Amino acid sequence: MFANQGLLAIAFFEVTALIVLLVLFLLLWRDHPDGYFRLWLTGWVSLTVSSVFELGLAAQEGPELRLVALATQVIALLLFLSSATQLTVGGVSRNWPVLPLATAILAGVYYVERSTPAPYFGKIRWETAALESVISLWAGWLLWRARAKHRGHGGRLLAGALLVSGLNGIDRFQWLTHPFFLLRLAFDHLLNVSLGIAMAVLVLERARARSDELNDKMRRLSLLTAASTQTLSVREVLEQVLGHLVESLGATHGVVRLLEGQGSAAQLVARASVGFQQAYLKTHERVAASEPWVQRVLHKDCLFVRLDEEVDAKERARMEQSGVSESISLALPGKDGPVGIISVGSFQSVRFQRDEISYLVNIANLLGLTLQNVRLFEQVATVQQQWAYTFDSIGDPIFVHDPEFRILRANQRLGNLLGRDSAALVGRMVTDLLPRKGTNYKSCPYCEGIAGEGDDPDPWLTGYFLSSNSTFTDPRGRQLGTVHALKDISERKRAEEKYRTLVSNVQEGVFISNPQGRFLDFNNALMRILGFDERDELLNASIPSMFVNPADRERLKKLLQDHGAVADFEYEIRRKDGEVRAMMESSIAIRDAAGNLTALQGFMLDITDRKRAEQEIRRRNRELMVLNSIGQTLTESLDLTDSIHRTLRQMTELFRSRVATFRQSRCSRSCCSTSRLCTPRSYRRRACPSPWSCGRRSARKACIPPLW
Repeated sequence: MFANQGLLAIAFFEVTALIVLLVLFLLLWRDHPDGYFRLWLTGWVSLTVSSVFELGLAAQEGPELRLVALATQVIALLLFLSSATQLTVGGVSRNWPVLPLATAILAGVYYVERSTPAPYFGKIRWETAALESVISLWAGWLLWRARAKHRGHGGRLLAGALLVSGLNGIDRFQWLTHPFFLLRLAFDHLLNVSLGIAMAVLVLERARARSDELNDKMRRLSLLTAASTQTLSVREVLEQVLGHLVESLGATHGVVRLLEGQGSAAQLVARASVGFQQAYLKTHERVAASEPWVQRVLHKDCLFVRLDEEVDAKERARMEQSGVSESISLALPGKDGPVGIISVGSFQSVRFQRDEISYLVNIANLLGLTLQNVRLFEQVATVQQQWAYTFDSIGDPIFVHDPEFRILRANQRLGNLLGRDSAALVGRMVTDLLPRKGTNYKSCPYCEGIAGEGDDPDPWLTGYFLSSNSTFTDPRGRQLGTVHALKDISERKRAEEKYRTLVSNVQEGVFISNPQGRFLDFNNALMRILGFDERDELLNASIPSMFVNPADRERLKKLLQDHGAVADFEYEIRRKDGEVRAMMESSIAIRDAAGNLTALQGFMLDITDRKRAEQEIRRRNRELMVLNSIGQTLTESLDLTDSIHRTLRQMTELFRSRVATFRQSRCSRSCCSTSRLCTPRSYRRRACPSPWSCGRRSARKACIPPLW
């Protein structure tokens, strides 16, 4: 049985507690591989080893066990001091000779403690006790001074435990003679355990604080990215996100390069940067995608580059010119592959933690998706802008309203006609845009046919407008609104008015009819020619029934069907009062796109008087020709009888008679003889008593009685 089981119990308790905490630290180190915690974990291993040797020393004393226990305890305190320094100050300079200094301290401890006589358990020289107390107080003071930097209670607990441990161990070289030796020893071991508990609390609080910080950064960055997408500018999005990212990681430089081109011509072009000089960016704005370090980044999750370790000469030269000593680069993933590279670096030695790398990877993924979305938004905005320019460049006023008759879009022409800004019209009701002004419409005058027919001047727009109304729907067929395109037909209306005035004042009958034989439109002259007083009566009249000879109508239709036009076609027509008049028509056939006859248009001229005048002229000319022929016959022939018969024949032809008579009277008691031509082709003579008494003189006289 051991002589002092109390010492063994105290030592065993410390060993088991330190081992349990060591396992806990090993588990925490997997997720929190910070530099200060690595130093602390190494020191805790030394402290655990020291407690194991102290337990062995309590079981069986030996000078070697005592020296090893003291040495490992001093090493543990030195490592705790280094951990506190790195945690508070930010790291130990590489130029500071930590290892030689620790070796010198251990050599001094060995020199002081090597000649200590037995008993060995709990015995220590005042120099070693003072050294351990100074180290503990120094570490506690560093942590207590920096307590404001650490949220939570872990830093304060650790600082307090180190300070109390340092104060408690000042008189450790006198514990063996102290009446409460076991109590002081147990309290010292409890302080060692409390150091481990405080460090565990500190690590967990820092991990939680770091997670909250990264989550907050991610949230703010997501909000920033979402807000940046509203600008529809890739450069602005990249500059805002990159600036926030560099600041949140404690870096000094950052650059985003986007991939442009394909194949061997692909290049990485700098689109946003932080911390780089303009001269550097101008020189290295474009980097070939075929460079080795670029390919490594594009095919890896992340790539760490250090100036003193980089083997790529071009990248090392770029880092030297920029002043960056360490950097991390990640590919920006896209839908069809990487769209670029983001690099973050610093001119100082920066070691990114695992959670920071995860944060950076998430940011790269988010930024890659954001870039694709922004590019899509840019394309959509460009298309919308082009559509808006096209919409505003149309010379006719156009507006669009939804089923509730709220204006969705109006072009610039409509705004100019109404004297308002087209953008200010959006969102207003149609009734606000187009006041009723005495017009009786409910929601939209153009939808209801109140306006936009082109017959009357538009009540709201200057001139005549013809409305084209088109509804648009979604893929399911649900109506989304109506588009009104107002065609300005003022010039056409003026031209039509001039044409109508001209047509109304001409003497010829101008008409438009359909192939079925009905008039569609005509002027007043046609009504006068056909003897109609009412327009509607003539519209309902049948054209074929007016033709005196139906064959003329069929011949006219055939000419138009075969040739498409007819000129100076003469025929007779019967007026409403029954009078037959001679007409001359010139018309053309109107056909649709399929070639079908749809209408006939032309003009009609009453030539009855002209025809009569022509007949009279022909009759007069014929009479003159016969009279001239008679005179010529009488002068050429010496045979009186033949001359008389030839003359009578010509006269029957002239007057279109069947009988012509010539009477001859002889003088002095002779009877009157008569020559008679019964037909133009035969004649006979007949003697008759003289109807006259000639007295003393005789006479010969030709009688030609009127035959009509």
